[in-house]
Amino acid sequence: MILLHHEYSIEAREGGKIPYAYRTFCENYGKYTKKYKLTMPIRRKPGEVMEVDWAGTTLQIIDRSTGETISAYVFIATLPYSQFSYVEAFLDMKSANWGSSRNIGSQ
Repeated sequence: MILLHHEYSIEAREGGKIPYAYRTFCENYGKYTKKYKLTMPIRRKPGEVMEVDWAGTTLQIIDRSTGETISAYVFIATLPYSQFSYVEAFLDMKSANWGSSRNIGSQ
């Protein structure tokens, strides 16, 4: 939704208009999709699919021993049927980290 708002804002400004704030845009977009029934449920079987991705912005953590600020990347895995999610922070976005114990929580 953030990307849609961003694209909308650029187009509005280029057209000499003041774009809606993000919250107002989301409310109006929700009304629009509901009015024209523009949503489509995706039916899933339990355990059939797991969706994985890296979350938006990085987090900042502080190393207690050195005081150094370190970037942390947030990994999310969601089971669409149950909407249960697993979230964990890593020091980089290499896919090898997904199955290793090199994550921040185990140090």
